Amino acid sequence: MRLRNFVRNEEMQFSPIQINELVRNVAHLVKAEAHWQNLPLKLELHGPLPDTLGDRVLLEQVVLNLVRNAIEAMQQTEPDKRKLLVSTSMPDENHIQLDVSDTGHGITADNLAQIFDPFFTTKSDGMGMGLAISRSIIDAHGGNLTARTNQEGGTTFSFSMRVDNTERNHDS
Repeated sequence: MRLRNFVRNEEMQFSPIQINELVRNVAHLVKAEAHWQNLPLKLELHGPLPDTLGDRVLLEQVVLNLVRNAIEAMQQTEPDKRKLLVSTSMPDENHIQLDVSDTGHGITADNLAQIFDPFFTTKSDGMGMGLAISRSIIDAHGGNLTARTNQEGGTTFSFSMRVDNTERNHDS
């Protein structure tokens, strides 16, 4: 429901969020799926991190989408080479960062340039909306969502958000 309201440009519900707690909640949601896929899910949570303000449901949806995409990207990867890492950090005093890294098939340079475009997909059964909506959600929180190819293979999706965003105008 909240995602539908976001897509309709309706008001988001901002509250203080502890990003590490949000990551643990998402990890709990995907634990069985990761186990079924014979995929170790590792969390490296920097802490303690300061709260940020955001819409908890929408941010959980972003993290869940990124983690599920990573799981799907590793379906063809040999089981002993599958690694999924979700990490948090504080690259500077004003930002928190979340990274979701996988050892899947990776994204070509051409696809990397389009990966956040609406309706662009590399999946045979995909609609091409998950990453576009995820980026819009992070943008609406004053953050930035990016993707990069890992040197050892696979992809890392990262988003950063301001720590001190209490002065944000929530009406915009």
